[in-house]
Amino acid sequence: MQWLKQTERCKKHKTEHESHLKMRLSIVFLGLMLSASAPANRIIYVDDNAIGFNNGSSWNNAYTFLQDALDEATHSVDKEKTVEIRVAQGTYTPDRNSISPEDTGNRDATFQLINNVMIIGGYAGFSEPDPNMRDIEAYVTILNGDLSRNDIDVNNPGRLYILPDRYDNSENVVTGSNTDATAVLDGFTITGGYISYVSFFGGLPAGGAGMLISSGSPTLIDCTFTDNVTGNSGGGLLIYDDSNPKLHNCKFTRNFAESGGGIFSSGSSSLTLINCTFSDNYAKRKGGGMYNADGNPKLTNCTFSSNSVFGRFSGRGPAGGGMYNINSNPVLTNCTFSENSSAVSGGGMLNEGCNTVLNMCRFVMNTASSSGG
Repeated sequence: MQWLKQTERCKKHKTEHESHLKMRLSIVFLGLMLSASAPANRIIYVDDNAIGFNNGSSWNNAYTFLQDALDEATHSVDKEKTVEIRVAQGTYTPDRNSISPEDTGNRDATFQLINNVMIIGGYAGFSEPDPNMRDIEAYVTILNGDLSRNDIDVNNPGRLYILPDRYDNSENVVTGSNTDATAVLDGFTITGGYISYVSFFGGLPAGGAGMLISSGSPTLIDCTFTDNVTGNSGGGLLIYDDSNPKLHNCKFTRNFAESGGGIFSSGSSSLTLINCTFSDNYAKRKGGGMYNADGNPKLTNCTFSSNSVFGRFSGRGPAGGGMYNINSNPVLTNCTFSENSSAVSGGGMLNEGCNTVLNMCRFVMNTASSSGG
């Protein structure tokens, strides 16, 4: 086990420092949430099992489609207050609403986040004794890009890209572009996004199968990104064009991309991650867990485990199983990299042209076939 510390003083007072650090992070994040959570203008309810008037006014009368609630929130936002959308357990696809209740197969449809709107999942909903009971593990709320509901589960996430049953999936399940910190997504599983081609549209890489953020800085809390696939950048999440999102307690697992299996961040973007985990994400080229270019990401108490880069192509080869950084200034505090792997170099992490700062980080049992395990 290799311990990386900036000073001997950090080593001597590690336990005390970590305790103070966690306290400061809790205070900072509480302040963030208080600023992003002004008094609600109104509460809109969504439950795919509701049987009432389906106008969003209560659990009994909840909208059965999340897109209907987002449409109402778009037209009722007060800049001084927030709209809160409470979403019950269930599965919601972006191509359906009350006008088109059946699957339309529209791959361009997406759940667009909105400023001053908090979208909160994990509620028990209409069918339970206490519909307002919230538990994101017991009442799983899924935003699903599997529009035809025909995806086949596979044991190896590296095979997700070649499966034909995903060719009709949503290209970006969620979008957080052109937003600020008051656009909040809390307590959802985002899955089933798929982009089969490698190209650019409007100067933006074709990526972010789970979620795309361009010129946006939304707040993501307790979200899980899993089984999202792109032939280019950011299987789980693509962050681009001067975006500064904040993620707390989010998980990225079993996502696949050409680069940045879990997250791809570029274009002078500076994301903040606290208590996030990256596991079993794959990339063919660089950054199995995470790829950072031209930015200043800050990660605290994050874990990277069993992520890998494995492709074979001309040039320098796959790099950065856990994380790949280029022309960036990442700051990592109390992060752990374990059992990540690269087919060539940088099993845990690879840095090129970077000023990377590592405070009390651990690198354990990472492997690479050439250098920098």
